[in-house]
Amino acid sequence: MSMVLLVWNIPPGLLSVLPQRAAVAGGVLGLFVGLLQPAIWSQYLSGGIRATFNVAAVARRVRFNLSLTLVVGALGVTLPTLGLLGVVGLVVGVLPALVYTSIVVSYLFGEYANLTNEVPPRRRLGNLVGRVL
Repeated sequence: MSMVLLVWNIPPGLLSVLPQRAAVAGGVLGLFVGLLQPAIWSQYLSGGIRATFNVAAVARRVRFNLSLTLVVGALGVTLPTLGLLGVVGLVVGVLPALVYTSIVVSYLFGEYANLTNEVPPRRRLGNLVGRVL
């Protein structure tokens, strides 16, 4: 299916390498193809790869319920972006937390080592009265 979407994005990609006005048109066309992605996927699910290139059938699906197509297409564009931002936020939040927790654990292990060191037995002071230690 990725190959199908790649083929659908060839015209916007070709327009993007042209001068500025055509590049803008290519960007808008690419966004349009992204919004039509639910209709293209539906065609793939119902008829296979060849059905995805049936422009009339894709247009029929879009015209059947335009608002549903646009909402699902917008979510299809937005949700992966939010997911990627979430992963970036997770990495940015996890790295300092891991460093901080490793410092705290190192401190706790050091304190534990200090508390559990064997203390040499004390001598009785009765025999040592008057002597210099």
